[in-house]
Amino acid sequence: MYVKFGFVGFARKVFDEMCVWSLVSWTAVIVGYARCEDMSEVRKLFDVMPDKDIAAFNVMIDGYVKMGCMDLVRDLFDKMRDKNVISWTSMVHGYCDDGDVDKARFLFDCMSEKNLLSWNAMIRGDCQNRRPHDALKLFCEMRGNVDVEMNEVTVVSVLPAIADLSALDLGGWIHEFVARNQLDGSVQMR
Repeated sequence: MYVKFGFVGFARKVFDEMCVWSLVSWTAVIVGYARCEDMSEVRKLFDVMPDKDIAAFNVMIDGYVKMGCMDLVRDLFDKMRDKNVISWTSMVHGYCDDGDVDKARFLFDCMSEKNLLSWNAMIRGDCQNRRPHDALKLFCEMRGNVDVEMNEVTVVSVLPAIADLSALDLGGWIHEFVARNQLDGSVQMR
């Protein structure tokens, strides 16, 4: 409860006074410090945590991605026994933010499971790194994937590529998609 409201000091006091620490209590206190962007304390706790699950690794990866420490992120990612779509998507996001779109795309292509966030992260990363052709190609691939339904984030992510390439046909299609799916309140298109 203390972590939820940002009182990480109180959460740590309760944690330290516990007789037995569960995986949930370890992860909760790690999340608390990560939300406060205190990655040095997060790392200390993580290193002494007896059993590390995917959630703890994902908190570490997310925190280091936000700091731009991709070497540390990669090291953690490589040490994970099990990875989930959150782990993979965080890596894609991190490499895109770091400007290494080739590594991001390699990991994206290696993902056994992709969700909407994964697709949006890679499309946004291509646009952010001035690869509009790659962004549109991936967007078209995503449109053909029946397991993924686009949302307003997808639209906002792909718009820079459409504008950069003056892809008027696709721009018209996006405009119709926004109107058809009643995203008009979320995405302003004129």
